[in-house]
Amino acid sequence: YSCFAVRSSFKEDNYRQIERRIHFIAICMSIPLAIFFAVKEFINPGVTTCFMEEYPLGCIDDPPCERGGDTLSLAFKKIYSLVLMIVMFVVPTSALLWLRGLIMKVNRETNCDRSVGKKKMIESYRKRALKNHTAQSGLYLLAFWSTHIIGWFYYFYEIVTGNVSYNLTILSNCCFSFQGVVLMLVYFRLEAKKGVADCKVQRGTGESFKGDPSDAKLTVADIRYSITQYTPRENSCSEEHECSFNIFDGQTDGSSPWAKFLDPDEDSEDDFKDDDASPPDAKEDLV
Repeated sequence: YSCFAVRSSFKEDNYRQIERRIHFIAICMSIPLAIFFAVKEFINPGVTTCFMEEYPLGCIDDPPCERGGDTLSLAFKKIYSLVLMIVMFVVPTSALLWLRGLIMKVNRETNCDRSVGKKKMIESYRKRALKNHTAQSGLYLLAFWSTHIIGWFYYFYEIVTGNVSYNLTILSNCCFSFQGVVLMLVYFRLEAKKGVADCKVQRGTGESFKGDPSDAKLTVADIRYSITQYTPRENSCSEEHECSFNIFDGQTDGSSPWAKFLDPDEDSEDDFKDDDASPPDAKEDLV
């Protein structure tokens, strides 16, 4: 989902409908399956909850079990497990690899050595933000996997041995129940490291314009003197800044200093204007 956010430059209106479609597909797939097993009376107690089981857990395929084999529910469970593994492991990993490839492509197409001035710093900020975004997405994914690893271990243990380990079941359920706590710790850890300071584009300063230029009464001589004294501040891609990008800063409103650096279509002069640090337009004032 974060890859769609990056591709849409964090404009939520462009990818909000994707979440609705995902939920709609999940509902359309799960409700008919649940109705089918309920009508067939194939819902019985499992290890932790009632699940699609043709007979209660612990029964064998012989009398006195009320029902016979478990071939139908076993086939559905295998399909369900395969789909779940793809959703949990294949899709997120592929998305992160795609995002990594996108970053490498951006680095090749927007080389800092060929950029100058404002464009150079914008590209530097954008690359750093995308790298931080990928790293933080990977951190959330690892935190999510860590709460499921024991459950998957128990699942393969049951398939290989055919035995039910209630100790592993209890432990896996406890780890899974702490999923919200683990993700919360990751969130607050990133919030603590965020420390986004002033990421405005610096243009340079002149001695005559330390205050607000609009409040000063300038003459032609003052303007000419300021232009001769004005030296723009050079930026480099290796310059260190105290700014960091947090994955939750991906917003298009004014609260996010990074949002304006993430959209290549919004690199206009007006978006990065800093009136306090820019010299006045001599031609405009003279007119």
